[in-house]
Amino acid sequence: MEIGAPVGRHSYREQFVFFYRQEEMSVIDRYQYEEENKDVLAREPFIVQFRRRSARRMYEFVKKLVLIPVHTKPKDAEHELRALHNVVQDARRRWGTNSIMILGDFNADGRYLSSTKRTNIRMSSRPYFWLIDEDADTTTSDLNDHTYDRIVVFGKRMNDAVVPGSAKPFDFKRAYRLNYDTTRSVSDHYPVEVELRDN
Repeated sequence: MEIGAPVGRHSYREQFVFFYRQEEMSVIDRYQYEEENKDVLAREPFIVQFRRRSARRMYEFVKKLVLIPVHTKPKDAEHELRALHNVVQDARRRWGTNSIMILGDFNADGRYLSSTKRTNIRMSSRPYFWLIDEDADTTTSDLNDHTYDRIVVFGKRMNDAVVPGSAKPFDFKRAYRLNYDTTRSVSDHYPVEVELRDN
C-alpha cells in the first residue's frame, strides 16, 4: 500500500491511497505533486510509478506504469482538468515515460462540466484517450446517471495496451445485490476499472 500526504484546502483533507498486489507489482518511485505558481488543484495528485514483477509477459510498453489519481472540486472541474496536462508533463519529465494513466473522480459531466466545455480542454484531444464510455453511470445515485469518474491514458501506445471495452464502472450494487442504503454507505460512486494486455 502507498499513501499520499493529506491534501485539500482549509479543514477538508483527503489522501490518495494505492492498494496493489506486491507479488505482481513493485513501486519504483512516488512523489506528491506541488503546483509552482497557482493554486488551481484542490487536491494535488500523489503520483506513483509501478513496475511489473511477474514473470508473465506484459505488454512491452507498460512494464512500468505511472498512475496519477484525480479528485477535482466539482465547481472547479474545468480549471482543474486544464491544469492536469501540466501534471502529466511533470511526470513525463521526471521519469522519462509516456506510460501514464490518469484516473479518478474528474467530475467531468452534468452541471460540473458540459460536453462543450470539455472539448476545449487540452486533455480532451490527442495524445489523451478517454476510456470510460460517455453513457456509463459512475454514481450510485438513483437520481442521475453521470459519468464523473474517468480513466484517461496518455499516448497511442498506452491506448493500444488497453483491452478494448474493458474500461468501465464496477456496479457493486448489482454485483453484490445490495440495497440503496447499503450501497450509499460504501460510496456514492462506483469504482472504475480497466484491463491491460498481457502481450
